[in-house]
Amino acid sequence: MRPGCCTGSLKRSLFALVEVAVALVEGSCCSVCFLGCFAASAVLEDLFLKKRLMEGQDLVKEQDNRVLTIPPGSLQPDPGIEINMQSLSIQDPEVLHIQADQNKEEQGQYSRYNILMKLAVTGGSPRVLSLQVVQQSMSRAWRENYHGISQLSRYIFVAHFRSLEAAMFVITRQPWSMGLDNFLLEWMDPEDQTRNIQDYKFDVIFVTVRVYGVPPRFRSQELLTKILQSVGQLSEFHPFSQAMIHAKPDYMWGTIKAKVNISVRDRIWVSFAKDLAAWIYLFYERIGRICTFCGLMFHSVQYCPTRNNLLISRQRLQISLDQIPSVRFGQWMVNVDLIPKHLNSEIQEDMDSFSSFLNPQLVRLQKQFMQSSKGKSKVSDEGGVSQVVNKELSPKEINKQRQQLQQGDTSKYSEMHLQQKKF
Repeated sequence: MRPGCCTGSLKRSLFALVEVAVALVEGSCCSVCFLGCFAASAVLEDLFLKKRLMEGQDLVKEQDNRVLTIPPGSLQPDPGIEINMQSLSIQDPEVLHIQADQNKEEQGQYSRYNILMKLAVTGGSPRVLSLQVVQQSMSRAWRENYHGISQLSRYIFVAHFRSLEAAMFVITRQPWSMGLDNFLLEWMDPEDQTRNIQDYKFDVIFVTVRVYGVPPRFRSQELLTKILQSVGQLSEFHPFSQAMIHAKPDYMWGTIKAKVNISVRDRIWVSFAKDLAAWIYLFYERIGRICTFCGLMFHSVQYCPTRNNLLISRQRLQISLDQIPSVRFGQWMVNVDLIPKHLNSEIQEDMDSFSSFLNPQLVRLQKQFMQSSKGKSKVSDEGGVSQVVNKELSPKEINKQRQQLQQGDTSKYSEMHLQQKKF
């Protein structure tokens, strides 16, 4: 089809159609003219369709030519990605940083009930704990009683509670620990607004003590009280109950308020009757470290200031290494598996194998027999122990060295003798 032919035919058909329309208006057009006008309109519609089709094809060709003839450099990269043609690398998108404010309300800084917490250290350098680590650890331990913890200084934290019951849960279930480290707690009285931070001493801790080695027939409240009082003060929050004596087949137990700067005991020599006596062993629940040289809690023998001072000054003091052993207290104080397994088996055997006589003469003979048999079997062992003890520094000498390091501190002997009434 020649260019412009459709346009000329379209114009002629359009003029003819106009003439017929004018004739129809004036009334001078016949039926033949009307049919011609209808045919002309059909032709006109067909020509319009052909013209639109041709214009569409021309538009497609024009767009194809435009795509093929895009000048170089006209493409613009995405503003979020910078393309470096030399290094052929794509830089990462910019990272948006937003600072989130700490929620004061959630941490409980406005709580009425608060407890100060300090890491317990009596030797060596204190461990630095982050606030987040303390929060996560205590929230798992305290569960629904946990409300929030904030940090007062590098080594002191403040625990916040919604109620007095939640705070008492934490106080009465001491000690709390993170690994081998324990916390010392101080209650903040909400009614006392005059107390300064220096007034909080962090010098006591509530500890549950297990007493191993007491035969069941000799267990009593009186004996348990004597043993616990030899280690510390009886807890005012843990009244006596029969469960402390008879609930466990292997041991009795009770809770004490122990002084941090006073040595604990590892064992006690108890006389159960006139002819029966034995060692009983003490285990301190959830205490991570007890020094096996000085008996103080919250440091190991490696970081014992008393022993290290003696080691450094031993030439001046004219003492040998044999007089400064690393183990003077039993390691079972923090590891119950190390408690001697026999645990007064000989006493129990004597109690079960022999009759209890009322005749004084028979009682005297039975007592002589028991003493003679025990003396023959243990004379060599006891001699070896006595020689080792004589080589070591006496508790008095060790206490003197400790007082030079810590003024006002007192200590106790690792051994103690208790008299038990005959039942």
